Amino acid sequence: AVESGRAAGPLGRDDRSMTGSDVITGRLLDYEYAIDVDDADLRERLELVLVDSLSEVREPESIAIRRDDGGRFDITTSGVVMHAGLAPATALDALVWSLNRRSTVRRPGAPEPGEVMIHAGAVESEGAGVLVVGPSGSGKTTASIGAALRGFRFLTDDIVAVGRSGAVRGSR
Repeated sequence: AVESGRAAGPLGRDDRSMTGSDVITGRLLDYEYAIDVDDADLRERLELVLVDSLSEVREPESIAIRRDDGGRFDITTSGVVMHAGLAPATALDALVWSLNRRSTVRRPGAPEPGEVMIHAGAVESEGAGVLVVGPSGSGKTTASIGAALRGFRFLTDDIVAVGRSGAVRGSR
């Protein structure tokens, strides 16, 4: 069980007592995650970007982000290395991209009837959505995260659902 965005350990204790770092938990569509981050700066930036998806979860996939002695990051999911030796500037991008990818790939029935899926980033402010469009590697993730860190609500950095009415839905 998870309360207030932190994973509870086997005896109901906060997982920080077991791992030495905060565990960030949440849900993107039907994908549940628990991210154990050992770097305070990266954890703070990740919480800002994922603030709208932080929630209690029941069966999260375990993700660990570890900073090595050289200042580079490794990201593992359920013990399998997803990314290794990432520079600090790209670690957040890689993690958010992976979360969005996992949430949309695992989602049964996507897209919803009447929706079209677009390869783009999306942020929102005061009810207005902004799509960040470009080919792979062009900076959609960086632009979406940058906007979120400056006050926009992060919706997605990879796949956007656009409905017939023009309504935009990210992987939330």
